[in-house]
Amino acid sequence: MPNRIRVYVSMVVLMAVAAFAAIVFVVPIEQAPWQFFLFLSLMGVLAEAITLNHSKSATSSIASVPFHALALISPNWAALAAITAAAIVAQTMRRLGWLKGAFNVAQTSLAAATAIAAYWLLGGHTLQSFQNTSFLEVMWTNGISAFGYIAVFFFTNSILVSGAIAIAERRDVVAVWRHNQLSTLPFELFSAPFAIFFAWATVRTGPLGAVLLALPAIGIRQLYKT
Repeated sequence: MPNRIRVYVSMVVLMAVAAFAAIVFVVPIEQAPWQFFLFLSLMGVLAEAITLNHSKSATSSIASVPFHALALISPNWAALAAITAAAIVAQTMRRLGWLKGAFNVAQTSLAAATAIAAYWLLGGHTLQSFQNTSFLEVMWTNGISAFGYIAVFFFTNSILVSGAIAIAERRDVVAVWRHNQLSTLPFELFSAPFAIFFAWATVRTGPLGAVLLALPAIGIRQLYKT
């Protein structure tokens, strides 16, 4: 493994740690029921097992949907810690090697931290405050912030992954990003409103109702995969 990859991964890990610390000290905490954390974290780990190969160096999965939902329900360090812990469990299960596993955890954590900060700066509120409101009202009052969160997460995550591949394969990072990400944009466009709806449904109906909503989405993702 070239030293430049180790340096890149180390930088991403350090930035993830710094971003986590910033979220802890800057973003106010709004507690969510522990059942939401457990349910959405487990859903994220499960979704990590369903991957879509873009190339020999990159994979994508539907794990972002429960992670997005968790962050929208509790946009603070508690959700970030749960997302990071779930990513660690998922990477341990996948057994990709310590360097690749460390990078995957760090880039997920860094993308989530950056997106939570953007959500907070855009005036986003925890979706717990919309428990007794309609989904349309959620989109009207909180939609821009929620879409901002998902967009920042996607671009941060995809740029970090493209950077690693570009270094490893001595390719242009923009070319790598276009090759690996443009084909997934239809699903990303679909997953954005669904992630918001999934978060609202979890708050409104509880984990069981959210599970029933998740099953069709997984089926659609598998259809898109083929």
